Amino acid sequence: MAQPSSVDALIETIKRYLHLRIEQVKFLGTEKLSVILAASVFLMVTILLAVIAVCYFSVALLQLLQSCVGLVWASVIMGVVMLLLICLIYLMRKRWILDPITRFLSRVLLDDKDDDDTENPQIG
Repeated sequence: MAQPSSVDALIETIKRYLHLRIEQVKFLGTEKLSVILAASVFLMVTILLAVIAVCYFSVALLQLLQSCVGLVWASVIMGVVMLLLICLIYLMRKRWILDPITRFLSRVLLDDKDDDDTENPQIG
């Protein structure tokens, strides 16, 4: 029986290394996907609760205004307030919505928490 040559040993080592790297990528992908999905569910629940809270507050404000200006004018005022709120959210969508989502996704997807730098510190 022949002893494995250094080339065969090198090829086996490279295969094992590639297999381990593929497994690492799978684990990192699974971890990052679970973080993104958990954040998405949290965001959806938070938005739903915020919409419910805004509905309750608008009804309360409508009843308060109704006692002062009447039902029709209170409804008109609340409609204008809601339209102004929609316009404000539209104008600030980049700062309030797009930028935080972009920062979160880039932090989750692009931050490499590998300890490659600690394993192979550069001298100099």
